[in-house]
Amino acid sequence: MKLARNLIVLVVAFCLAAIITAPDMSFATEASAAPEATSKLNESQSSVSQEVGSQTTTGEQVAPQGAASQEATPVFDAEGLLAMASDPYGSYRLMCDVDLANIAWQPIEFHGTLLGDGHAILNASVTSTGQARRNTYDGNMKEYVTSFAGFFDTLEGATVQNVVFLGLNVDVSTSEPTFVGGICGYMDNAVIEGCTVGGDVSLATSGASFGVGGIAGFGRGRIADCVADVTLVCRDLDAYQKDEQFMGGAYGVGYADLLGNTIILRGYDSDHGYVHNGGMVGMYIVYDESANHAGIVANNRVQGFITFFEDNEDRRAYCEPEIGENMSMDAITTREGNTSDFTPDERFEYDRDLLPHTCENPQWTEEVIAGTCTDRGRTQRTCANCGYTYPCNWTPTVHEVREWSADGEPDASGQVVRKGTCTRCGTQVFERVSADAASSSTVTGEVPAGDAASGQSKVSEMETSEASGGIVPSHLIVGIVLGVIVLAVIAIGVVLVVRARM
Repeated sequence: MKLARNLIVLVVAFCLAAIITAPDMSFATEASAAPEATSKLNESQSSVSQEVGSQTTTGEQVAPQGAASQEATPVFDAEGLLAMASDPYGSYRLMCDVDLANIAWQPIEFHGTLLGDGHAILNASVTSTGQARRNTYDGNMKEYVTSFAGFFDTLEGATVQNVVFLGLNVDVSTSEPTFVGGICGYMDNAVIEGCTVGGDVSLATSGASFGVGGIAGFGRGRIADCVADVTLVCRDLDAYQKDEQFMGGAYGVGYADLLGNTIILRGYDSDHGYVHNGGMVGMYIVYDESANHAGIVANNRVQGFITFFEDNEDRRAYCEPEIGENMSMDAITTREGNTSDFTPDERFEYDRDLLPHTCENPQWTEEVIAGTCTDRGRTQRTCANCGYTYPCNWTPTVHEVREWSADGEPDASGQVVRKGTCTRCGTQVFERVSADAASSSTVTGEVPAGDAASGQSKVSEMETSEASGGIVPSHLIVGIVLGVIVLAVIAIGVVLVVRARM
């Protein structure tokens, strides 16, 4: 009997030890369930954290070519973008997508640096030229005092890098010589690199010289590794004056270098003067006669069309896949690797302007496409009669952040920046909100509005995965261990009783 008592004490001690160590056993099982996936997730999160941290907390910025070396001011919202007008020589960095819907954006002269880090400026609307006036030139080197419009009216010595413009709408009507572009109307020794432009750029004018470009209107500098998916419209309002008109998927006229760009172009040009249109450039001309320029137009891709008419007996009607008219042939020293799938579509009826949508009785349907971690949302409008379709009302990417923390103190307006990490993709997310909102939602565990169903689905999938054996819960392990121990105690007790009776 003494032996039986000792065995029972030993079993009870083992049982208590098992209960105490069961959580550690559970953790070991979780960690070993998918070591490769866990390692990759940790590496991804670490990489994202280091990248964002170096950009926003240390102040150590890597300036692109031509950019100012000063620390970039973080931009979180429309207010931050509007503040660029007060310091156009400053350096700025987008920290998140910024929606400019319902804001009449006034283009500014910009000499600084705008770094997008892949974030987007959404739904910018430009309906007037800026205050800047510069001289521009036609193919005869005739000068015109010109106005400009775009997100910026002028970029001089400036850099715009890795900014996404979606839902951009530049729509200007004027009587002046004018150039408009998606990002700027005029560039001088400026760099536009790694940017995306999606939207419409439209000009209606009675000026003597004018043009439209998907990225820029007129000038020189460098446009590299950009994507322009644009609808361009140019309308000559004066049927009696013989003007000079320019249209290009990248820019209208000038001698900016083009390297590695993709242009998706839908062009509509109605002109009563001289037409200079090109899939990349309307007219290439080195207008600075003192410049010894070695130009580059290389590794660019163009697809699309320009539908146009030239109401002019003294015809020019330039419309080419790359450069409409090249006035400085020898200046382009590198011209290779360019590809095009481009259609020049000339019309010969001059009584009606050419426009993207001419359905007599449009019947619009709308499909709302929600944003995700990687894709921005939008509304796709389609005419049921003719099939014409276009995106509008873009919305930012949507992340699931369950825990927020304040990143600094409230500013003068009572706003504070808060940050968190998306539980789905690991991206560090920033928002500028009121101090009250930040303090009340430091730990919310909520899915952003509009994405609750998706977030709940993600949680449900994780719970189902755990229950189905991907990760064994700790309470299940404890139950199994205790069951085995109890069976062992019963078996030992039975054996000892049988022996005592014998």
